[in-house]
Amino acid sequence: WSGDHKNITFTVTDSAGASVSLSGASAYWVLANDAKSASFARLTSDSGSGITISGCTFTVSLSPTHTASLQGIYYHEAQIRDSASDISTVAVGTAVINQDVTTAS
Repeated sequence: WSGDHKNITFTVTDSAGASVSLSGASAYWVLANDAKSASFARLTSDSGSGITISGCTFTVSLSPTHTASLQGIYYHEAQIRDSASDISTVAVGTAVINQDVTTAS
């Protein structure tokens, strides 16, 4: 929902379904209108900017400011840069953000 806190956790696996260690890796996540648009939100683990890594998972932590003015269907994409500096796209898809009609005071 727009303006909510939301944690999105991704588990990284190889083509055989085995967990991939993210030790020494960096994670990146974007939210945009589509794959060719400028992003509304761009988070990274490099600067402690909204992504935490643990084992084979990383968690994107959205704050209310990331989605407060959004409503609709958006594109999201996540990438990993491993310890050898190889980049892999590990998730793409759509994110539905509903307009929030209730606000907590």
